[in-house]
Amino acid sequence: MSRIKIFLSYVEDEAGRDAASSLRDELEKRYIEAIMAPERIPAGEDWAQWIKDFLEESSALVVVGTTGVSASAWCQQEIGWALGRHVPVLWVSYDPAEPPCGFLAFKQVLNAKSSTPARTAKETTNWLIRREKIRPLLADSWIEALGSSNSFNTSERTARLLARLGTVSPEQWERIKVAGRRNDQVRRAHYSGPGDWQPLLTWLEKELEVVSA
Repeated sequence: MSRIKIFLSYVEDEAGRDAASSLRDELEKRYIEAIMAPERIPAGEDWAQWIKDFLEESSALVVVGTTGVSASAWCQQEIGWALGRHVPVLWVSYDPAEPPCGFLAFKQVLNAKSSTPARTAKETTNWLIRREKIRPLLADSWIEALGSSNSFNTSERTARLLARLGTVSPEQWERIKVAGRRNDQVRRAHYSGPGDWQPLLTWLEKELEVVSA
């Protein structure tokens, strides 16, 4: 499955790895591939080149702001690389004493100190949705996930993600309808939220506005 990719910049210590892996796991549930570079590099490879490649193929960078991230030369280089490519950068704060610095000093942080990984992932997803260039990539990931859904629950969870976009293109809406025609786990699924019991795609059609470019 083709998924949108984001790069997690974090300190390679226990606190940094734990925070990054918890966020990664929750983002994966939302069909967002969060890259923890050190875990993805094969033994014996040029790890600096691999990190560059991961940064190049990522649509956004999320700084896992645990203690020591500002002092990490590698984290600062990763942030600088992303800013140089005009890639959106979000600072997720796990330590109030570790504020963003440099060009990120004037950007509002996402406070994860007193939050849960699921809540932090939800807010990170909302931030991605607000990025105009990233929205089509999210739509592609979620439409593809809908088409390959293997349960009613997965179909509804994916449809709820799509509904958060608010708008889709005519081409994207057609792909959603195709998913319904080809996948009975979508076609036969129902929306179980507040209001009348209704077919899932009927509900989704009400939630989404189809907008031509």
